[in-house]
Amino acid sequence: MATVFSMSGSTLKASAPDKERLRTVTSIEKAPTHSPAVLSSERFHHTLTYESAETWLDAAIAAFTTQVACDRVSIWQRIGMSAQFEMLHGQASESLTPPVSRAIDTLCEGEPTLIKQQQVCEDGTRFDTGDAWLLVPVLARGELRGAVCVERSAAQHYEAGDVESARALAGAIGEIWSRKRINELEEGLMLSLARYRLLHEHFPGMVFLLDSEGRIVSMSLFAARRLGVSFAEVAGYTFDQLCDCESAEDLRTALRSSQGAQSNETIQYEAYLRGKKGTPLPVVLSIRTHEMPQSDPVTLIAAEDLSRLRKAERQLHRRDRIDPVTGLLNRWEFERQIADTLLELGDDETCSVIYVNLDHFKVINESTRHEAGDRYLKQIGTVLRDTLDDSALISRIGADHFACYLRDRSDAAIKASMSKIARTIRNYRFSVDRHIFRCGASVGAVTGFGPDLTANDLLARAERACERTRESGDPYLDYWSPHTQSSGEEGDSEVDWVARLHDALRYGRFRLYAQPIESVGPDRLRHYEILVRMLGEDGSIIPPGKFLPAAERFGLSDELDRWVFHETLAFLKSQHADATQCQYSVNLSGKSLANREFLDEVVATLQRNPLLARRLCFEITESSAIGRFDVASAFIGEVHACGARVALDDFGSGMSSFGYLKKLTIDYLKIDGMFIRDLLGDASNQAIVKTIVSMAQAFDVETVAEFVEDRHVAEHLANMGVDYVQGFGIGKPQPLSANEDSF
Repeated sequence: MATVFSMSGSTLKASAPDKERLRTVTSIEKAPTHSPAVLSSERFHHTLTYESAETWLDAAIAAFTTQVACDRVSIWQRIGMSAQFEMLHGQASESLTPPVSRAIDTLCEGEPTLIKQQQVCEDGTRFDTGDAWLLVPVLARGELRGAVCVERSAAQHYEAGDVESARALAGAIGEIWSRKRINELEEGLMLSLARYRLLHEHFPGMVFLLDSEGRIVSMSLFAARRLGVSFAEVAGYTFDQLCDCESAEDLRTALRSSQGAQSNETIQYEAYLRGKKGTPLPVVLSIRTHEMPQSDPVTLIAAEDLSRLRKAERQLHRRDRIDPVTGLLNRWEFERQIADTLLELGDDETCSVIYVNLDHFKVINESTRHEAGDRYLKQIGTVLRDTLDDSALISRIGADHFACYLRDRSDAAIKASMSKIARTIRNYRFSVDRHIFRCGASVGAVTGFGPDLTANDLLARAERACERTRESGDPYLDYWSPHTQSSGEEGDSEVDWVARLHDALRYGRFRLYAQPIESVGPDRLRHYEILVRMLGEDGSIIPPGKFLPAAERFGLSDELDRWVFHETLAFLKSQHADATQCQYSVNLSGKSLANREFLDEVVATLQRNPLLARRLCFEITESSAIGRFDVASAFIGEVHACGARVALDDFGSGMSSFGYLKKLTIDYLKIDGMFIRDLLGDASNQAIVKTIVSMAQAFDVETVAEFVEDRHVAEHLANMGVDYVQGFGIGKPQPLSANEDSF
């Protein structure tokens, strides 16, 4: 029969179905007890030795039931900190389960309670309906944590001894629960201590704890190891005694600010921690003060190690100052340091810049691995350092250009240094892959004096002096001041040419020329080599020897090649002659051969214009092809697929072996002019040309002889088996005209 409980005063009332015409009343009253009440577990002390909670409860309840007659004993336990209870031990009665939670938590007020149920008839007659329950609260550490519920027939009365036995059982359970709670707290404390020790000993950070007076009371083990000190050595120190900073007072002020802050905000401060390991350690301190219960506030300091950041900054600063290949000053830092020294230069003092231009770096760099070229530059830097004294500033200011700055030296000393540098480099030998290269350099210098000198002016003048040395062969020393110009044409340095090249490319101040390549046999195509000339601002023609070296040195050769290629295509599109009538050769520099984007552009253009492709031949130098063999081989295959041809220029000038020729599927072999100029008077040149021709014929490659100065040489070359000749004796370069018959 289901019953709905309601509370009225200290009595729980329930309604029954009307057909029973009975009312069931539950009464709750205080259980009889001795006074004073004794909560003790002595009567069940033997049960405390059980390890299993279930086993312990079974034993405790078995001991209780031997002393107190009852039908059933159950143990109830509070669910967390709520007012709900659940049965921990025992079985629920088949009769009405008493409202344990309401009875203990609300009505009992912590005292043993009896619960009885009676039925009341209409005439007011009452009679017991069944069981009566004795509820005894279980207290653990003074808190209500559960109840012991004893159930017996309502006809039997609970005596004071029964209640005391139940209270003793509840006391034993409460003591066990208290001990369990203490154990849990101890385990939690030990776990917290273990976690703290793990954090303290193994956390990879420097942490310090200070008292209210700024003394060190604790520090992480990592901090101790990082500084090379033990806590015993620094215990009681004020934190500023452990630091190197510009102002110890500033650090103390930061600590006081943190301790006085109302918002517990973090204050950051940069300093150096002083220990026994090496130099002071750069750190940034994060300082924060925390309130402590029943104690003075403590200050927590976390120190972030900045040594790696400082090292990276130094490396970045070095990279900005130092040339990565040679270890010398780079151009930017060289000019900056010169500018600093010029500010200190007296009116009667002079300064000098020696400019060094290596002669054969391009051949070495393109004929061998680029790593060898870097090694060559590094060794030249060492030669310069060994040649000059420690007061000289030495810099690599270009690909193969070096500069040295000397202060207040006599002319004789500058000339002696120039001669020594030139002689030392000339006597130096560089070896790589069983090849030995003789080195050389052009050395020029400028001595500056007077006010308003600038580093840029000195370098520009020294470069011009180096150019004069290259032309004359003797070291040239120039003199210059901003207000007293020395001899020499302005605007002839390579730096000036770079600006002029940019302007010429922007405004289209280049012109195409064509030089004929004549066949010495019948029924061959008419050939022309496309050449380029530059127009001055006054419309004058500037020869390639003036601007091409600057274009190659400063990385503009591929831009110039791109302009020549597209202008040549435009010329071919304007022609309406038979596609087999003429063929035009276009030169590609080493920079262009290394520019994959440009090569892809060339191939894509040829694929769109197959008729024009058959009228084109691409000339690449031997050193460029061998230095970039994989790229050159792939490019040759691609242009052949489009119908164009390929010529290997300057053959015989480099260090390659004939074995490379077998791997490169070229169409023409252009014999270097150094073997043609004195062909009739030099038997060795004739032997070399014959060898090249024989080899080319074996590979089914046609040959072209360059620098042919007269018809006698052309006839001799024809007798030797050469297929084509080219030179001023055959035809000089002429402006490329829309009319092919004009040249």
